[in-house]
This record gives sequence, structure tokens and C-alpha cells, in this order.
Amino acid sequence: MLTPAPKPIVPIDRRVRDRIVLDVPITLQFGVDAAWLETDARLIDLSLDGMLIRCDRVPSLCQRVFLVVEHAFVGECVALGSPVRFASGGFGVRFEHTNDLMQELIRNLSKRRDELRRYLSGTASDLRVTISGMQ
Repeated sequence: MLTPAPKPIVPIDRRVRDRIVLDVPITLQFGVDAAWLETDARLIDLSLDGMLIRCDRVPSLCQRVFLVVEHAFVGECVALGSPVRFASGGFGVRFEHTNDLMQELIRNLSKRRDELRRYLSGTASDLRVTISGMQ
């Protein structure tokens, strides 16, 4: 009797909601003890569930990740999460909390992605990701 070939292992994408591909530059801030380190990174995609960041540094599992988009007229759009996936070129974040302004921003991204991508890449807003907590 022949044994069937094993099925390939396919990674499970745990994000339920649609990802919006952005690939925009961000400032990545790492809290290390009492000092802050900054590096350039890219926000590859974003959804109501999480985000994917391309960078040369990754946080540890016990660190907290904050995404903040500051806008002069709207206010602060904030998301809080934890790193969940690591790769040599970056990491994924699962959001545990998003404020109402962030939820509205993400919903609008899916409708007007090109316009908002230009906005996020420009100087009209400050887009940063802060990683803090234990190393």
C-alpha cells in the first residue's frame, strides 16, 4: 500500500480583515532602557487587525508596539499591539486596541488608498511607530 505524499505546510494568515498595501516611509523608535533609538522603516501594509513593517531591527516578543498618525486637523490616530511574526526584513504586529480615529483612518484607506498613501508619504502628517517595554 502506498502512503500519500504529505500536504505542504501553508502558513496561516491570522488577519481577518483586508490588508491595505501602503509601502510608505515611517520613523521607527525603539525604547531601550532610558534611551530612544530611531531608524527609518517602511509600513508595508495595514488593516484593522495589524500591520507589517519592513526594517533592519525587530522588537522582542515582550515589547509593546504603538502606531501613531498625527494630523493637525483630525488629531492622533493610535493603535496598540504586540509583535507576532518575525522575518529577516521586518516584523508583523497584531493590534489589540485602536482608537476611533485610527479605525476611521483605516476604513478610509480601503476606499481612497492612493490619495491617502500620498498623504501619509508627504509632510502633512507625522507617521511613527514606537516600540517600548522590556528588551
